[in-house]
Amino acid sequence: MMIHINLLPVRQEKKREVGRQFLVVVGGALFITLIGNWLWYDGLASDEKKNSQRMPRRRRPTRRTATTQTTSRRCEIVTTLVGSPGSRW
Repeated sequence: MMIHINLLPVRQEKKREVGRQFLVVVGGALFITLIGNWLWYDGLASDEKKNSQRMPRRRRPTRRTATTQTTSRRCEIVTTLVGSPGSRW
């Protein structure tokens, strides 16, 4: 006759230990990823700040401004070709 030993508590303890190790590894990987992302974003922000200080910001004309300039130029050309409205009479 053989002695029966209950190994269930040993298996449960081993399972808990593996679960803890997994959580520690996942938590560490998450922490390292967050730190890496923060450093990367901080580097991008400092590069952008350096570039904006080094190069002055140019304002592009808006579509409305460009249209107004084009219309003004056309009026000048027509006035030059036709003459002023009061000079005919």
